[in-house]
Amino acid sequence: MLNKVQTVANTKYFIKKILPSIAWRSGVGTLEQLALPKLNLVRFKDYERIDKCQRIIIAVNSTFNGLTNKPKKPYKTILANICLNGLSETESAQKVGYSSSRHRELKKEALIEFATLFKANQEKEGIKPVIDLTCIQIKEKD
Repeated sequence: MLNKVQTVANTKYFIKKILPSIAWRSGVGTLEQLALPKLNLVRFKDYERIDKCQRIIIAVNSTFNGLTNKPKKPYKTILANICLNGLSETESAQKVGYSSSRHRELKKEALIEFATLFKANQEKEGIKPVIDLTCIQIKEKD
């Protein structure tokens, strides 16, 4: 069973603290570019560390573009607003037309979907070890 609270915390930490460094090392520079349909990367396959960062960025880009973005589940828009475009929670909630409390719930759902998709997109890119943002909760036997 997925531990949603810890998965949300892991994903927030990754996007806010780790991803900017990976973006810089990959040559992308700013996070705003990660929501674009296509990245313009100059590939450096000869440099293992840069190549790995670029493959992670490609996986992040695929993840953002794969997020649900429907009126009742505007996950891509919410994460792009907050994580990439620097809007506050209040500004993002106003932009998507939801109350602050509903926006917070949708953001949590979006972060969980991001974590799940990100793992699969890393595997497609051949990234090893995979950065697993999901957290499984083990039920204890009574």
